[in-house]
Amino acid sequence: MAHIKAVSRVDLRAVLRNVLLSSTVALAPVVDPMTSFQYALDFVANTYKGGTQPYGSNTNDGRFFRDSGVVQACFIPKADGTLQSTSAQGMRRSDRGAIMYANIGTLGLWNRDLSNAVWTKDVGASALKNQTGADGTANAASSITFTADDARIYQATTAAVANRVLEVYIKRLTGPGPLNLSIDGTTYTDVTAQIGTTGYKRVLIATANVTNPVLTFKGKAGDSYAVDLVSCHGQIGGLDIPAEHYAIQLGTSFGTIFHETPWALNTDAGPLWSIIQGAYAFFWQGSSATSQSGNGLFVSDGVTNCQVGTGNTVTFGASVSLISGPDWKPGLGVTNKVAGWLDASGNMKLCVNGQTPVSRTGGILSPAATHFVLGSNGSGAKALNGIVEKFSIQANKTFTDAELIAMTT
Repeated sequence: MAHIKAVSRVDLRAVLRNVLLSSTVALAPVVDPMTSFQYALDFVANTYKGGTQPYGSNTNDGRFFRDSGVVQACFIPKADGTLQSTSAQGMRRSDRGAIMYANIGTLGLWNRDLSNAVWTKDVGASALKNQTGADGTANAASSITFTADDARIYQATTAAVANRVLEVYIKRLTGPGPLNLSIDGTTYTDVTAQIGTTGYKRVLIATANVTNPVLTFKGKAGDSYAVDLVSCHGQIGGLDIPAEHYAIQLGTSFGTIFHETPWALNTDAGPLWSIIQGAYAFFWQGSSATSQSGNGLFVSDGVTNCQVGTGNTVTFGASVSLISGPDWKPGLGVTNKVAGWLDASGNMKLCVNGQTPVSRTGGILSPAATHFVLGSNGSGAKALNGIVEKFSIQANKTFTDAELIAMTT
């Protein structure tokens, strides 16, 4: 009679382990849908897939976008709150991303040099141009010093009635304050709590219905401050928000600092303009200080567009409109992620901030498109009023709902 060998529990485990180790189970790799884009622009990291985006000129050299709207050199904020200079040509970009703002009208002269005679000084107030500026340039900004309580340094301007915003970069040099600012020369705001001693802080006040603004600093005896880039402008998108781009004003005011218009034209050597003529998929990431209807994410020829709509919706248009729920999150620095696609049959998908994608049919391709504009709906008054951090696009591409949600979450 054959003997049956008992198999212990330990032996059985070993057998099972060997079986598992000798087996090969093929698992489908997990693919990040973002890697499938041929063209990907990361303005924060300043890296670009499939092309180039040099700064400082509008040369037609094959770059993704040129910006003919930028006609003044400006300073824009960096992530650490200091300022970075941008040239009179090319996109305005810092390590926060590419800024996209509407036109702003500016008032006042010599906004870095308060020692100039256009700034009137009361007895007990003085100014010298002797401070390192908010951009790190030596002797670019001014120090203001008060030797009498409530002494003023001010500049009168001429302008029609409007709601006004005053922005100033300020750093405390001596004394505890208070420091008061005024836009009309009558109503003052104590900004002491907004000022630090370790670096410049952007100070902002607003006053409604101001005629002929009088830009005023009023201090206390023994106090002094470094002051840079005094800027007075109207509301943006109906709100009292920072302008985010600041020009140097000398003896002649700029009057208007023009909006950014990064575009790819059919006359350019860049790769993007032709994509918008056919089927494509896109991804957009950034933020908007306002949420007025019409803040543009991108536009082309009035046929293809993506913009913020009424009630914090997002509209994706291809002759017909596809509208998300109230999924947009307003506020500068509050990240939004938007992705979608249009296929050759006119099917459309749109996903905003990880919510359930919406879809519709009836979209129309734009074979006659001649331009593609980022961060705008084609109008300076309807700019994004915010920052584009990333943008990706790919011709003849679609994504599943799960992939769209993953990209925008």
